[in-house]
Amino acid sequence: FRPPFSPEFRSFSPPPSPAPSLEMEKTILRAALPKARQVREGDDVSVHYTGRILNDAIFDSSYDRGRPLNFMLGGGTVIKGWEQGLATMRVGEVARFVIPPELGYGKKGMGKIPKNAILDFEMTVVSACRPIMKATLEDSESNVTPKEIDYVRINLVVKDEAGDVRDEHFKDTPLEFYMRDHTVSSETDGRWRAGNILKKCVSQMNLNSKASFTIEDEVTDKHGNKPFWGAGVSILEIKLVLIDTDSDINGDAGVCKHKTTEGQGYEKPTDGALIKFRLRITRPPGATPPP
Repeated sequence: FRPPFSPEFRSFSPPPSPAPSLEMEKTILRAALPKARQVREGDDVSVHYTGRILNDAIFDSSYDRGRPLNFMLGGGTVIKGWEQGLATMRVGEVARFVIPPELGYGKKGMGKIPKNAILDFEMTVVSACRPIMKATLEDSESNVTPKEIDYVRINLVVKDEAGDVRDEHFKDTPLEFYMRDHTVSSETDGRWRAGNILKKCVSQMNLNSKASFTIEDEVTDKHGNKPFWGAGVSILEIKLVLIDTDSDINGDAGVCKHKTTEGQGYEKPTDGALIKFRLRITRPPGATPPP
């Protein structure tokens, strides 16, 4: 037997350190619905989160900003712990992840996060869908984009992946909708309601521009039942022809103005001016006819 530090040993090398653990701890706080879509690499995902240093204070939260974080999973824009953790989740799921430094900010840290910090994230997958590819067909000099309080009017042609027309009902007859009546998120099962996908596309456009949007996920009617434009990839060609807001003429909601056609020029009638106009009176759906 030779003692470990015998003079016969010229040098001593300590045993190698164990390899750092790259394992995360996941705890499901709220399970997703049975048919909820599995998050996949390459998806555009929307995530609400709260981040802490383990057993310490919160350092970041999307809830404080009032909106989830949107990014493409697998694009390298988030830490490895998020990339790996989100790939195990479904839309609507809430989970807690304890992330080792090797999958977080490592030996350098970042901002409020010290080096070698173990991170504690609570994350909710708000939505996940295949990326929507946009191609500009006609540029516009306008920088006006739709806001939540606006209504918009569009011309729409729907084609399949081969470029064959599926639906051109709204090519010459404008389609109008209020932005506030829809969201920009897909359903938990990954499908899109028609109104929601139109809002998401129009939100990326300027007034008088025209663009095409390639939708890989299925689009359903407003009730979420049948495919709205048929199965498979849909290509939406959209011309944004009007952005406006209902205006309260007298300030008492008694008379509201809703524009049906964009005017030409900047002149407005003044007192004493002679004007010509067309008048059509309609009743709101469900309104009782006058006696």
